Amino acid sequence: MASLSKSDIEKLIRNRDPSISYAKPKKPFSEHWNNYSQVFVNGIPPHYICCSNCENLLAWKTGDGSTNLKKHSQYCRDKSPGNQQLLTKFMSSNNGNNERLIRMIKKDLITAAAEFCAIDNRPFSLIQGNGFQHLANAMYGAGRALSAFTPIESLLPDRTTPYTKIGYGGLSIHYFDDKFGLNVFILCCKAYKLPNQQANNVRLFTENILLSFSLELDKNTFIVCDNENKMRAAFRHGAVRVGCSAHF
Repeated sequence: MASLSKSDIEKLIRNRDPSISYAKPKKPFSEHWNNYSQVFVNGIPPHYICCSNCENLLAWKTGDGSTNLKKHSQYCRDKSPGNQQLLTKFMSSNNGNNERLIRMIKKDLITAAAEFCAIDNRPFSLIQGNGFQHLANAMYGAGRALSAFTPIESLLPDRTTPYTKIGYGGLSIHYFDDKFGLNVFILCCKAYKLPNQQANNVRLFTENILLSFSLELDKNTFIVCDNENKMRAAFRHGAVRVGCSAHF
């Protein structure tokens, strides 16, 4: 740790090195700490704090007061875009530099997308889907709104369905042929927006999805669902219901 200089730590921060982490003091005594975080390298504090506004490092160790924080906060306010004209106002935009930057970023994104598909065993066509692009736009917006010190792990939802107060329903189709054996396709997974989950609405929700694929329930159709009363009632007529052996 003693061999790391301020410039070394700044380089680690710029490169988003995983050894860098941030934390607030357990008992901050000044409101100025709202804009600062203590820097850790491999879990060890090198006696620096980082300003979340300008990302500058300030020397600090336990026991120091808040004088430096107060002075630097004033400096940041004086240098903020609202109080000072930016140098770019006196310069013409350099589209060539922007295009080069876009090419560099796109190259990194292509590599990251390929690794994502390979590591998580997903098809490359996934990144062309509307859902993935919607997710990418949301993450892009989060990146613009937050500082570079926000770890991605704190933003990603866990593997359970995020609580959105919206129910979802899905249908899959399974059939068997001599050439390919069992075939399974996910037909649809969509928000359930009917007023309640009574049997007639569950049946209506299902039939509307099937109708969009020019399919319908009949006596030659086997439908597998759980054994809840409303599900049993929903598919009591017009199809052969098979109770799932893995669910009530």
